[in-house]
Amino acid sequence: MSETVIGDGLLAEAIALRPPPLLVVARDGWDAGGWAAAHGRGEPWLPVWTELDRVVVGPVVHPGEPGCVRCVQTWRAAAPRRDPHEAELSEVAGVAERPSDWLSGFAADAVRELAHSGAARDRCWYVGLRDLSLTPHAFLPDPLCPVCGALPDDTAVRAVIAPQPRPKPRPGATRVGELSEARLTGLYVDVETGVVAPPTGLRDALFPLAEAVLTEYGYRGEAGFGRGRDFASCRTTAIAEALERLGGQWPWGKRTAVRGSYAELAEDALDPRTLGLFPAERYEEPDCAYQPFTEDAVVSWVWAYSFGQGRPVLVPENYAYYRMALRPGADTAWSARAGQAARAGGTAQAAQAGGTAQADRAGGTAQAARMGGTAQAARVGKAPSDKPFTFEISNGCALGGCLEEAILHGVLEVVERDAFLMTWYARLPLPEVDLARAPDPRVRLVAERLKRTTGYRVRAFDMTLAEGIPAAWVLAQDTTGDDRRPKVICTSGSALDPAAAVLTALGELAPIVEQELRRYPAEAERARRMAADPDLVRVMPDHALCAATPGAFGRFSFLLDSGRAVEWGELGRGPGAGRRDPWPLHADLRDDLTEAVGRMLAGGMDVVVVDQTSPLHEAAGLRCVKVIAPGALPMTFGHRNRRTTGLPRLREVPYRLGFAPRPLTDADLSPYPHPFP
Repeated sequence: MSETVIGDGLLAEAIALRPPPLLVVARDGWDAGGWAAAHGRGEPWLPVWTELDRVVVGPVVHPGEPGCVRCVQTWRAAAPRRDPHEAELSEVAGVAERPSDWLSGFAADAVRELAHSGAARDRCWYVGLRDLSLTPHAFLPDPLCPVCGALPDDTAVRAVIAPQPRPKPRPGATRVGELSEARLTGLYVDVETGVVAPPTGLRDALFPLAEAVLTEYGYRGEAGFGRGRDFASCRTTAIAEALERLGGQWPWGKRTAVRGSYAELAEDALDPRTLGLFPAERYEEPDCAYQPFTEDAVVSWVWAYSFGQGRPVLVPENYAYYRMALRPGADTAWSARAGQAARAGGTAQAAQAGGTAQADRAGGTAQAARMGGTAQAARVGKAPSDKPFTFEISNGCALGGCLEEAILHGVLEVVERDAFLMTWYARLPLPEVDLARAPDPRVRLVAERLKRTTGYRVRAFDMTLAEGIPAAWVLAQDTTGDDRRPKVICTSGSALDPAAAVLTALGELAPIVEQELRRYPAEAERARRMAADPDLVRVMPDHALCAATPGAFGRFSFLLDSGRAVEWGELGRGPGAGRRDPWPLHADLRDDLTEAVGRMLAGGMDVVVVDQTSPLHEAAGLRCVKVIAPGALPMTFGHRNRRTTGLPRLREVPYRLGFAPRPLTDADLSPYPHPFP
């Protein structure tokens, strides 16, 4: 046996006859024995092992560098389309150690030649034992890998944002470059080892639509959706949205390093009360998963950048990332402190108490021991998450080709959701715009196609508020009178161009109408119950369902019967008392961002940005952020999760804009669940 081959069996013997110029660990079964010893030698090595009817070759592991076989195994174990029984088999000792009955001498020779070719230096290969097929599977290093991951600490310095010039391809553009489907697919999409599963086009839809499911690493079921004029652009958008979702779940790019109470950190911290809390009675309910805010509550904080203050500020981690309780591994401040103790004292007990990847890497044997473990084993012992102060979602999360682009689109989403909830809770009688007169013919075509194919009349309303950042509410109203169909379906959109805001909202509305038409007949009775008892509205789909029942139709009278109208030339300038000039046609995206931030600040809201960018995003030159606007109304789902306490804007803005004769009281606000889908 060669000195550069670890293992025994047919594969090891075949490779030893002509070993490649690096260490190889070869197994005829699933057993990962030898991986720890190879990794402990600190030199490049190649894993080769067999799983039933295939041999897996690679990738080459370079100890101390990102990207290892553990990363590959993590992505593979979590692949959405992977057979769960296969993963279970790999954990059975007798099966894992048993050589594959499919393995032959001819196959072993083919594996040897593949190993010698160097083709597995940055990917793994499947050698099919049924037909000797070769299939490459590229992957990206897992930033959270307990073996090769090395995230920097989150610091105030890293949070500083200084917008740079970003010339636009044309004055009306809000993106500085086009996304390439081929590039995104090559980097992120693989059925076995990808960050994203291959997108699926929903070809029976009225309009092109695609779905891209994230690898089920930690949280299961997250997906991105793409809507557009063709399936290629839909697939591209779906992958990009999936990557945006990934960034918002938990920190993939830096290690949270600040822990304390607001009382201790107030000089640098954003006051959570400005972000909207629950009413006091909500925290007393038995099913409440949240803790009431107190200045002495100790939680983890991340650094963000406040444009209003012109400096970094701290934000509770559970506001910055919306799935912290489901994150893989322990990435919290208390585990970091314990990890420091482990590195200083070198005791196994301290290392177990800390549990950080950095602490594990400090001891070579601990790192090597992790090479053979499963993704599930890596998550054993993860530290419990803080109990959040309130419900948080992906509101304000955005992806861009540069930081300025991502922040701008995050601002647009925050504006859209704030205006929608302001309209609903304050029952603002918005002016309606005539879709038949739209300057963009696509607006008319989408509205006409929806009416012709579904029987819904589409209506659009200008919900631009005093900030003068265009936003539109669109509504599909049933014209058949059939109670077995949803009566009303709503959504919204925001863009710098008012017509684009309406078109964006219509793009969201079309697939939602199809979805609600399919599910409503079977859920009509539940919809009626939710309309009678708002507390039954508990998850996102419930909101549209509750609003769709004919019994809830009267709740929209403030909007549908207002009799107000607005011309397309006046759209997006806000109501009379808060009227703004049309949006300037800037040639640089930075100027659009400066304009948007300035309008938000003038409206009494700050723009606070958490940079969620990770090495996974940087692989394609992308940036991912969450925009937080203290004072703005945040979108929530579940009627009891609405966040309006501590937000005076809801009561004051309708009065300032001339929609109300005085500031609103709680009695003036709509008590019904919002209809955002």
